[in-house]
Amino acid sequence: MKTKVFTLILFALVGLSTTYAGKPAAELFYEKLTQSIQYPDQAVKAGIEGFVDVVFVINDEGFIVVKSTDSSAPELEKYVKEKISTIKCSGIKCIYNEHFKVRFVFKLS
Repeated sequence: MKTKVFTLILFALVGLSTTYAGKPAAELFYEKLTQSIQYPDQAVKAGIEGFVDVVFVINDEGFIVVKSTDSSAPELEKYVKEKISTIKCSGIKCIYNEHFKVRFVFKLS
């Protein structure tokens, strides 16, 4: 069974036009999120699909601090909250202490 996770950065109060190592900061940040959040095996086995909306900031140490969540599946919400809180965004200082809203969509195909 194929799985897909779509990540949509819905809202960011920041100008992410700065570049690091030749890449825009927004692209680096997006890559970090998509590499870190995969479809949880347990959800795949249970046939769980849905979305998780997360509002967060990146603190001065570069860690994501979740401010609020909303989801269509509690199992996916718990997974995303746990995983996203372990992400360290080093070297992208222009996004520290800014608010982001991201939607993760989990779809079985």
